[in-house]
Amino acid sequence: MQGDVARDEDCRRIAGGAVEAFGRIDLLVNNAGITKFTGHADLDALTAADFVKLINVNLVGAYQMVRACLAELKARHVTSPESS
Repeated sequence: MQGDVARDEDCRRIAGGAVEAFGRIDLLVNNAGITKFTGHADLDALTAADFVKLINVNLVGAYQMVRACLAELKARHVTSPESS
């Protein structure tokens, strides 16, 4: 299933699609990520829009996927009282 993890609605659709296809979610591997290759010293090579896009995919996207899968993940795993 394709989607943009920077978009919350895509994350929820992806999680829902996994449940529909497989009946449950046992594990989430956040492996989506992007970069823009530039020289480390060339700060002008990365625009503010580039930076925001990187953060939205690489950080916000991981959070949104966890949130989209959380109910299913909790339903599959026994948690201790300390972790709730």
